[in-house]
Amino acid sequence: MANFRIMHCWDIRKMIQRAITSLIVAEHLLATNMCSPLLIVLSFTSHLLFVLGNTTHRSNQKSYNDIALVKLAEKVEFTKFIRPACLWVTEHRNTPWYIATGFGQYIPYEGQTSKLLRKVKLQEFPTGDCNKNDKKLKEGVRDSQLCVGDTVEGRDTVEGRDTCKGDSGGPLQMINTPKTCVFHVVGITSRGPEGCGVGKTKAIYTKVSYYIDWIEENVWGSDAQKLDTYSMTFKTPK
Repeated sequence: MANFRIMHCWDIRKMIQRAITSLIVAEHLLATNMCSPLLIVLSFTSHLLFVLGNTTHRSNQKSYNDIALVKLAEKVEFTKFIRPACLWVTEHRNTPWYIATGFGQYIPYEGQTSKLLRKVKLQEFPTGDCNKNDKKLKEGVRDSQLCVGDTVEGRDTVEGRDTCKGDSGGPLQMINTPKTCVFHVVGITSRGPEGCGVGKTKAIYTKVSYYIDWIEENVWGSDAQKLDTYSMTFKTPK
């Protein structure tokens, strides 16, 4: 069983020594007496180009290929609260509106993350909008990324809706067929400016459809158990 994570959440230098060993599913409220299933993580696979960008002099690559796969030791049992989400596989998207979820900061600059799982409705914008806001993207927004935010042209807002620190790795989803309530994962929360939802800022999300071949090769391909050209796998310590 595989799951998504965003790669920059993990310190590359400490991955082998302090690898993530478990994963919680269906958690809505973080508490000390959590009853949600705790699943054992066998390994996680990162995109090799991201690893190289964070461990070599290629500092201009640190903002790209921000994606990883998590392999679980057992299958996830689906319930009415635990449901699978499909991956969006094409460049064409039926709607510019998405839903992002996470336990990240909900009051900018205060540093407090949420114990309650929160969601926000966001809109996709031209990549040029994010190029203006994020000067740290040395090569600008690539085809492998999405520019998503809340501010609509002509709307005068001081603080808008946005993802924030602590939301990284969370899904950016859309409902393609409302009657079936099947969610499609379009993106993964990756990076954004310092001020969350302030002014006309927008955030960067890893585009899932761009990495479909890489995902399928590592999850279902004949070489799924091996290291390929664009992957690096770390096993969790026993």
